Amino acid sequence: MTHDGSQFDDLPALMSPLTLAKVLDVSTKTLERWRIAGTGPAFFQPEGSRLVRYGRDEVVAWLGPTRVKNGN
Repeated sequence: MTHDGSQFDDLPALMSPLTLAKVLDVSTKTLERWRIAGTGPAFFQPEGSRLVRYGRDEVVAWLGPTRVKNGN
């Protein structure tokens, strides 16, 4: 079975760190650590701004390789 991201279609196209943290069941501090380390999903930050937003497509792309199959 392939992961096409369709189960995430109901997510907003752009999400705040708080919204994404709720979706992933992590803290906003965890998302911040992932941004600093470069290990989390790609994000948007306008030049000269502290505003951070995550795109649904980027989050789905980031989740794809993290998927773990059980046993078989």
